[in-house]
Amino acid sequence: VKISKFHSDYNFLKSGVRDLEVMATNVINNSFENVSSAQQAANLLEAWFHFAKRDSIHISVAKHVQTHFAFCTAELNSVRKEYDFNRRGPVLHTNTPFYGGSAKWARSLKRRVENLMEHFTKVWYCVSSREYSEAFGQATAVLASLDDYIKKMYADWKVLLEEDLSSNLDRH
Repeated sequence: VKISKFHSDYNFLKSGVRDLEVMATNVINNSFENVSSAQQAANLLEAWFHFAKRDSIHISVAKHVQTHFAFCTAELNSVRKEYDFNRRGPVLHTNTPFYGGSAKWARSLKRRVENLMEHFTKVWYCVSSREYSEAFGQATAVLASLDDYIKKMYADWKVLLEEDLSSNLDRH
């Protein structure tokens, strides 16, 4: 009776695949150790998500989705705090007019949030709908408040301008 080497070869292959899964998981985990921004996390998620075909690798990538959203919510909270703290009197350069400078400051905050929203949409396929909708809802709320602030600054400037013009016309 000949003994088949099939089972020993198959077990050798199976253990090799397990070793590769462990190595891939370690590489994925190590790649996320030095991530410091939402953009870096989004780029890594995008790269690793397409690589993750096996369950263990997919689970490892899915754990790092939380890292991405932690950076996104931290950035959104940072923008929100900066807006709430400085909206009455934003820090402007010495020669910058108050209303125009305030609107420009708010637009810069708005651009930061819009960049974050690009990162949300970049990795939409590897996140659950709950996480995505929560982060997207937060970002939309911040954008709406910044838009309202910009419109308010414009309306206040317009009223001030009309008052100055009417007072100058009344004087002459």
